[in-house]
Amino acid sequence: MILASLVRYYRRLATETDETGNPKVPSYGFSEEKIGWILVLDKEGRLKTVVPNLTADKKPQPKLMSVPRPEKRTSGIKPNFLWDKTAYALGVEANKNKAEAKEKPFTPSEKTFEAFKQYHLDLLQNSEDEGLQALCRFLQNWQPAHFAAENLPAEMLDSNTAFSLEKPTALIHKREAAQTLWAGCLKSDEALESLCLISGDTAPIARLHPAIKGVFGGQSSGGSIISFNKEAFSSFGKEQGANAPVSEQSAFAYTTALNYLLRREIITA
Repeated sequence: MILASLVRYYRRLATETDETGNPKVPSYGFSEEKIGWILVLDKEGRLKTVVPNLTADKKPQPKLMSVPRPEKRTSGIKPNFLWDKTAYALGVEANKNKAEAKEKPFTPSEKTFEAFKQYHLDLLQNSEDEGLQALCRFLQNWQPAHFAAENLPAEMLDSNTAFSLEKPTALIHKREAAQTLWAGCLKSDEALESLCLISGDTAPIARLHPAIKGVFGGQSSGGSIISFNKEAFSSFGKEQGANAPVSEQSAFAYTTALNYLLRREIITA
């Protein structure tokens, strides 16, 4: 009953806008994430500038932004679509060695950058959209060592970043071609169809549910209300979400509504 009520609440929120004129909740396949910096590209894929996307508080914090939903990184390397932290988007992360950090603030993270690069080149290379092509050119030419050569601020290390074309407000993930491509990615996900316990409809079932963030005492990466991460929790040979089938749409709706109730920031884009 609680999950069904959250789904109904999401549907109500989806018809409303906040005081800034933005939708109160993102549409299916999108998520509100803390994006600290915008990487502004020109049409040739060159990095023009980086622009902070921070609150005006005494201690500035990254603002919330509606972006394609993040991958659930329980293990392995999984890039996000058109945004990610600097380890993926730029191939650099903060130096964890405090003794070295002052002289060498960042360390390269080639594996995550190569995964981010190849993922996007595979998806975007046939697109005729100038924003998506600019990102392809950027990824083909960028090297982690360029972070120092471009004299980029160390403050952005480990932050989530998004891309824009020519100006900070022209976000690439907001372009029509990007949204169409992302919709195709969502449909192409291989998912078992079953009866959803929330909606009662036969639909693709969520293997893993989106994370719930903002729970007091919880992990910053979020937690799950429904999860089966040990064999003892499973039955009849079923795996993960198939043990308590909830459709992709319903899982998105209830987690988005709950994250909306738990959030402390205002969405900005």
